[in-house]
Amino acid sequence: MHPKFLLPLFAGLVCLAATPIAFSDTAADIAAITFSEDENGSGGILQFHLHPPPDALVYLERTDELNPTGWVAVTPATVSLGTPLILSIPVREEAEKEFFRVRLDEFAIAAYESDGLFFLDLPKDTPLDLVLAAWRRKTGEQVFLNPLLWSPGDTVPAGKHSGASPETLFEQLQIPTWWKPDLEKDSPDFAGRFPGRDDDLYRIDKPIVDPADEGEGNIEDGWGGDNVPDRPVGTEKEPDDADGDMPFDPEVRPHEEPFKLDDVFQYLDVGSHVRLMLELKDGVITPVAARPAPGTGGNTGPIPVPEVGALYFVVSLQSPNGPIQYLSHDAFENPLEGRSYDPPFPGAHGNSRWESELIRLPMVFPEKFSWDDLLFEVYEVIATPRVEVPVEDSIPLFTPADFEQNPNSFKPLGFITGPQVLKLLDEHESTIRPQSHGTATVTTLHRSGSPSNKINVAIIGDGFQNTTADQALFNDYVNDVIMDMMRTRDVHPEIMNSMNIYRINTHSVDSGVTQVNASGTVTVSRNTALGYRYSGVWARCWMERGPNTVARIDGILDHLCPQADQVWVVLNQTGQGGCRRGQEFAVTRTRPWSTVAHELGHLFADLADEYQCNQGSEGCGVYSDSEPSRINQTANTNRNTLKWRRWVPSTRPIPTTAAQVADTTQDVGLFPGSTISSNQWWTGIYRPSSTGRMRSNALLHSPVTYTRMREVAYDHQVRDFRKSVVGDFNGDGLTDLVLHDGTQLSLHLATVRDLGPVDPMTGAHLRTSAAVLQPEVYYNARVPGAARVPDWVITHSDRFYPADLDGDGRTDLIAFHPGIQILGVQLVYPRLGLLRATGDGLECVAVYQRFLPGWEMKRDDQFYVGDFSGDGREDLFIFNGRDWSWPNLLMLRSEGSSLSFVRRYVRYVPTWEMGRDETFHVGDFNGDGRADLIAFNTANWSQVHLQMLRSTGAGLAFVERHYGQIGNFWWMRRQDQLFVANLEGSATDGVAIFNGLNWGPVYLGTFFTREGSLSPRIRYNNSTNPLPGWGLMRRDRFKVADVNGNGRQDLVVFNTQNWSTQYLGMLRSNGVGGLNGSWQSSWIGSWNLGTVDEFHVADFRGTGGWEDLIIHNQGWLGLLRSHASHYRLEAIYRKWIHNHRYHEFGWW
Repeated sequence: MHPKFLLPLFAGLVCLAATPIAFSDTAADIAAITFSEDENGSGGILQFHLHPPPDALVYLERTDELNPTGWVAVTPATVSLGTPLILSIPVREEAEKEFFRVRLDEFAIAAYESDGLFFLDLPKDTPLDLVLAAWRRKTGEQVFLNPLLWSPGDTVPAGKHSGASPETLFEQLQIPTWWKPDLEKDSPDFAGRFPGRDDDLYRIDKPIVDPADEGEGNIEDGWGGDNVPDRPVGTEKEPDDADGDMPFDPEVRPHEEPFKLDDVFQYLDVGSHVRLMLELKDGVITPVAARPAPGTGGNTGPIPVPEVGALYFVVSLQSPNGPIQYLSHDAFENPLEGRSYDPPFPGAHGNSRWESELIRLPMVFPEKFSWDDLLFEVYEVIATPRVEVPVEDSIPLFTPADFEQNPNSFKPLGFITGPQVLKLLDEHESTIRPQSHGTATVTTLHRSGSPSNKINVAIIGDGFQNTTADQALFNDYVNDVIMDMMRTRDVHPEIMNSMNIYRINTHSVDSGVTQVNASGTVTVSRNTALGYRYSGVWARCWMERGPNTVARIDGILDHLCPQADQVWVVLNQTGQGGCRRGQEFAVTRTRPWSTVAHELGHLFADLADEYQCNQGSEGCGVYSDSEPSRINQTANTNRNTLKWRRWVPSTRPIPTTAAQVADTTQDVGLFPGSTISSNQWWTGIYRPSSTGRMRSNALLHSPVTYTRMREVAYDHQVRDFRKSVVGDFNGDGLTDLVLHDGTQLSLHLATVRDLGPVDPMTGAHLRTSAAVLQPEVYYNARVPGAARVPDWVITHSDRFYPADLDGDGRTDLIAFHPGIQILGVQLVYPRLGLLRATGDGLECVAVYQRFLPGWEMKRDDQFYVGDFSGDGREDLFIFNGRDWSWPNLLMLRSEGSSLSFVRRYVRYVPTWEMGRDETFHVGDFNGDGRADLIAFNTANWSQVHLQMLRSTGAGLAFVERHYGQIGNFWWMRRQDQLFVANLEGSATDGVAIFNGLNWGPVYLGTFFTREGSLSPRIRYNNSTNPLPGWGLMRRDRFKVADVNGNGRQDLVVFNTQNWSTQYLGMLRSNGVGGLNGSWQSSWIGSWNLGTVDEFHVADFRGTGGWEDLIIHNQGWLGLLRSHASHYRLEAIYRKWIHNHRYHEFGWW
């Protein structure tokens, strides 16, 4: 307990002093005052328990003397919703007496709905944070701000404001927002609340038409073809299956041996790659050696802002005749500082300092450059650089341009010129080898891609003899602790594909490592490969290097793993301890994964420690220095400029204590106390969460540190939401998503957001109910195989096709790797795998290498999924028109965990010739429950050719063909786009055909099917028969979805090129071939429609009986919920998929 004491409180003024002080009345209602203590016993946080009125801003003010002008605000404004509130303030040790009072700024806010309109009444200008919080409290509807168009501290002008929707209301106030109502139960009248517009787009915008898109003529006039290729040939007798030059073996079975892909075919590195060894001593950098290092990476992109005391290097080409060209840069912790982990009591780190250190740094050069222009510079950071903070994520980042703008923040330690590097390379010779009885070996444990694009980690053992027992100890620790952490725990599976991980087995003469006492004197000497020593003393960093340790590690890396960016050392030693120096970390073989995980936060993401020391203990002070540069530390208490302000609700007091949050790890605030190097403070410096990975090793990362881990990994990942497929992978009726990121495959299940515990300051959840995608499992490098089945090895070029192969109601995946061919030489043959959905993941149940039953796989194979046998299991059609003398079409039946041959067609399908650019469309066109085919060829013949083919279960049967025209209804052209769509809602699928480029008008035609034949219905055009509610334009794009749940499929249309803004529309089927449109433009919630957007049709809520959209581009993914006439944004994800309790913009 703090030595001062509190008097009972009867009004609003509080005195904290050693002697009684009289109180005077204020308007504040203070119920109680308490001290808070954390798990370390740290006290000194004064908590005021309040009952403020709603719609108010609450401040805590302090003075040392009672006078009207001496009050100073000591907490930022906190929004009050009328629920009990706690304000906190650290008590100053130096204060003899302190007076506190609570100040209220009250506002009268009225928010309500009446007669179909929404109203907001404000008698005076009101802070936007308060308006949004009050709106949700009064209406139950959550409004998020648009991050691109809003600034902290904005106010809403006084007046009586109204609008047809919350969005239009705020739009009129020039406050762009997106509205997320609570959709736990879909309201029956919700679709009608915001009807889509049915007026023709021609009334809205002047079209922007690309002259190259201008067609000619009318469809009624027909088209005579271009007479370049011949017409297809008919045949009365179908050739035998074995005809053609493709090998034919219908009895091929899955392979049981594992697949191996040689390193040389995984990547090709361009340019020169060098590792430079430098000695840091007495504040000066001296070059020691340079080594060729194939695959070494370099970074010219943003990095975390370097912290004071860190070292920063930059590599550049400085031509006298041109601008400086930066090749790479990075910052790293001062390697002379050693940090000990597993301290003897919580809340502190040990710190040791060494006199000199050898550093390995990467250099990457382009293919052509002049060595005379090369300059390698190393600096010490002596002041925090000033950088611009991106609005969209509020995370400060540092670039070479920032280095140029902050010359006074860096103290030069030395430089090396290109000719010096070249001389060191010429002198390169490794003279120090591992001291061992045997040769060290390297094993690739995990490879994500080229070392030049990944973070490369070498895990090296020391003190392990060349015996089965000792090597097993090392291997087991690496696999069961370190690799298990990377595969299954916290954020690590998500970032694993940004790394390559290598295990280096060394062979020591003795088992165990050298022992030293508290003064460093050797007590037990052991001859080991690296020469590490163990003291077991926290103040000595637990373990330390011997005289030759750095040179031995360097010699091993030069020969076995020159690309290593980080070194993790495992000692054959029991007991506590982990010690980090620069880019190296050592740990005993008995430490848990959480020790490694905490350290990885430092090494990987440059995260600071968040330990809070005990107030009053030796060395525990109050921070008063400049703003720390690391993302998870701050001295700033201004809510509007806080570096992690996006994660802090306006209703959460700052500073913050554990009593003010519901989740001490995932709720972000401003929690006093943190650590920088050997310096520790209990207040004046703040961390984002009460607990978390960087404070308590065993807990999860907080949203701030999690985001930083993902940001760093993001630069080394493929990072593309467009490489995704959808399906119901757990059989619950909702559409899930599988994301393919290089060598990683991840499953994200559709569900409703877990709202978690209510916020103690508001008595409500931080978010409303909504659909989300919940990460379920990450597969890195391989999907595990079932019993006696090899794993599926994931590669960048894999293609995935969703299909329910076993009829269990869960979507499985067909995985296809097209092989590797260079200069016509087949280096790796294609593979195909069947990945069965288990409900909570995937398992590989079959792998075919090079051959399928009756088929040799080639890279141009095209796959189509459909249940052509009618047994409830989806089967496979494969077409290849490019790699053989004649086009080939294969039918394979799914047996659940394997594929069986049904029929192969060479050159002909019944009874007409296939072209090399044939495309196929799958649907049940005769209502017999079997998947049929439409063969559609717009490229290979003088006229466009269309065939209707019926599945018999054992093959295909001819139904009808159309050459050039479909009756007098539709003349087919090269730019026709065909979509299978059951617009009738019957047992048979129909089609729609769109052509926006070949004719003068734009045409859209609808067709039903009768006994497998096309039956034309309605043909729309943008001239004489416009489509109601949508102006057809040349670059319209279409998807098929049942948008209103009436059992009839509709069309979703998207156009980003022909108007002054982007439009997304719904064309609802009336059941007789007609369509009726409605549309939205530009923004849907927080999603800004753009030219790169793509869509998956999905049902991610399952409660409405209709289909929704997953909208995505490379870096964003959103869930658009259908409401019959329009879409509403349910969730939005930036860069990755994760779900947080709160984000200011509604992300994640």
